[in-house]
Amino acid sequence: MIGQKDKGLNAMFTMMNLERIVVGIQGLGISEIAYQNSLTYAKERKQGKTNNTKSTNGADFIIEHADIRKSLLNMKSIIEGERALCFWLSQQTEVSLNHPDDNVRQEASDFVSLMTPVVKSLFTELGMEITNDAMQIHGGYGYTKDQGIEQLYRDNRITPIYEGTNSVQAADLVFRKLSNKNGNIIDRFLKMIKSVSETKNEKIKPFTDQFTHYLSILTKFSGWISEKTKTEKDDASAAANDYLKSLGLFQ
Repeated sequence: MIGQKDKGLNAMFTMMNLERIVVGIQGLGISEIAYQNSLTYAKERKQGKTNNTKSTNGADFIIEHADIRKSLLNMKSIIEGERALCFWLSQQTEVSLNHPDDNVRQEASDFVSLMTPVVKSLFTELGMEITNDAMQIHGGYGYTKDQGIEQLYRDNRITPIYEGTNSVQAADLVFRKLSNKNGNIIDRFLKMIKSVSETKNEKIKPFTDQFTHYLSILTKFSGWISEKTKTEKDDASAAANDYLKSLGLFQ
């Protein structure tokens, strides 16, 4: 027998919650190699003339084209944001397991539970976008097996499906993770974000002002979702995927 009698389902969900984070990181890893391969290819592949070219002979490297650079920078910014969120989540996991204060451990555990469906769903959905853009950057070569990009796209396609489809993740977030027996988790989470974003540094104040503006929108969205889970559950279900993506991208 593995574990305690009649506790098999609890043990399964312990495994499942870990695997959901791992699947999200799988999407991140596939995104990273798709970006790296695309960046290398863009520096080697020549095609067409850029708007500002002064060259009279031959074509320009495709990385010199503004649209290609935009795609690559979009990939890079998403991946770096995902890495930062993963690092924070790993810190909270350690705190939830090892901190001497019971209250601190519990809050960290609640935050990990809150962000688990976000990491699983958002990272895999964005992985599909990134591998799709990578294939586009490679052009016809990306569609064939020559460069391996189509395999990255195929390999990542399972990640929004297994360990609970992304719609299941969104429903789990909205109906089970925003609040629990320990209270309003999402409210504490948003207040924590607001507190760490406050600064007197004038150089970054324009960014923090914009950040605060979008935090206000997310706070209102969270309140609306929480209310609908009690009164109009179909409305909450219909908006669950949009809410998960909004919460994830805000990080």
